[in-house]
Amino acid sequence: MSDSKAGSMAASMMWAFAIGAGVVGTLVGFYVPGIIGFLLGAAILTGGGWAAVHMTQASTGKGILAVLVGGLVAGIAGFVLVKVAASSAISGAGGQAFNDAMKNAQAQGGSQLTAAQQAQLAQVGSAMAGGFGVIAGVMGFVWALLKTFLWGMIGCFIGGATKKSAIGAQPGSI
Repeated sequence: MSDSKAGSMAASMMWAFAIGAGVVGTLVGFYVPGIIGFLLGAAILTGGGWAAVHMTQASTGKGILAVLVGGLVAGIAGFVLVKVAASSAISGAGGQAFNDAMKNAQAQGGSQLTAAQQAQLAQVGSAMAGGFGVIAGVMGFVWALLKTFLWGMIGCFIGGATKKSAIGAQPGSI
């Protein structure tokens, strides 16, 4: 195998480690509850950053760039996960609250809304649920991006240090 082929394969692995760790770390952090999910996600992200540098021919700087791209991909996954969860939770809670409010208004002798008015109120509730879902999704994007980048960057620095100690290189030579 030629050196150029091996170099391109190592570069591909760097990207695969960084992006894969970003997505898997985000999914684990989302689906495993509490501090355990946070710690497992952080460990996966740090390990992905370490692997992107230590197990390939990449420098620490290239590994950090790959982790940043992995963070963007993880941010997109985080946006989708959080938006869907928030929108469904808000629309379910909002629909029940609307029905309860309508029953209370009718029980107190208030006039009943027409079917058109009820349909308009339902549309407003759906739009608000979608809007709150987008806001929550943006926060999920930012959280996934920051978490992936920071923990992955720490992993890249660790990977660079362990690679240097493993091959016996002087600092700054790789």
